[in-house]
Amino acid sequence: MVRPIASGILEAMIARGAADFAQGYAYPFATQTLCRHLRVEDDWTVYNDWSSEMERVTGAGTRRAGNALPPDLIGRIVPYAQALVSERRRNPGDDLISGFVQEEVNGRSLDDPEIIGLIMAVILAGRSTTASGIGNLVHRVAADAPLQQFLREHRLSFEKLPLRFET
Repeated sequence: MVRPIASGILEAMIARGAADFAQGYAYPFATQTLCRHLRVEDDWTVYNDWSSEMERVTGAGTRRAGNALPPDLIGRIVPYAQALVSERRRNPGDDLISGFVQEEVNGRSLDDPEIIGLIMAVILAGRSTTASGIGNLVHRVAADAPLQQFLREHRLSFEKLPLRFET
């Protein structure tokens, strides 16, 4: 499921000849993967740009507790998220948002603002942590020649693993 996303981003980086790895790969990969799970792949740049701005304005969540999220930024994403929730209520599927719409918590269905909050949380938390993890991994490998050699000598082929993941 994610290999085409990874390949497409890497091919675009190679075609450009240079890129900032975090901005050019880690963040777009994280956002596109999350959007794939939400089944909103076509709008991934909307969520990527929005979450980038949220991270910039809030200091990636490090600002003091008690400060409200910026209303103008919340106002940018709510219409997109509300449209998704409304669509999934009419036509549920097998995606994460449909799960939010169909499930009950403590015997009651979640309302639209709760689901919109969950969508925002998934994008903000999932994007940042995934991109940071990817960046840290690549930095670690890039800085360690013996590790690079070990990985070259012990290539792992995921096709040979007995696990299969369905999309």
